[in-house]
Amino acid sequence: MIAVFVVLAHDPTLAEKLPQARLWALLSWPILSFVNRTVVQSLFHATVGKLLFGLVVIRPEDGGWPTFVRLVKVWLLGLFFWLVLIISIFGNYIGGGNGGGGLDFALPAVRRKDIGTDHPAST
Repeated sequence: MIAVFVVLAHDPTLAEKLPQARLWALLSWPILSFVNRTVVQSLFHATVGKLLFGLVVIRPEDGGWPTFVRLVKVWLLGLFFWLVLIISIFGNYIGGGNGGGGLDFALPAVRRKDIGTDHPAST
């Protein structure tokens, strides 16, 4: 999405198409993000970016593969935090909290080759 903005902003021949491109980029981002972070990750245990570097995500409590439902929850929580970040930057929000105590939204990424056949994630 950022690349689209940069290319369109620096190409004067596309100047009249910039508002439409921004709209499509903003509308497509949540859809593509959801597909990458939930569907792709549930099928291959990694997002496209993690696949490029040979990483996979696991559940921190037992090292197994995260379920689709958990991936959706992680994505929704990430979306919520992005909204809070935007509000805090543009809305002068002063956040607080207990350091994420108990929130179950972090999934560690590990190298695929480190997941052995006797590992819970390989079943």
